[in-house]
Amino acid sequence: MNNLSALRWLELRDLMLDPSEGMHLLDDLCYTRGETLRTLILVNTTEVPCQILHVGVFLNLQVE
Repeated sequence: MNNLSALRWLELRDLMLDPSEGMHLLDDLCYTRGETLRTLILVNTTEVPCQILHVGVFLNLQVE
């Protein structure tokens, strides 16, 4: 994600990661794109349902 400095929109579908991998992915996203990302779509990111506590860290997400 470090190489995607102009990233404003991200859609992740059907990754089916285990929960710890999903959290590491979101941690990395928050650290690298927390201030620049405007649109984030997550569908079936993990194999089992898990809480996403990272939403508040993305400061510029827009609600449609």
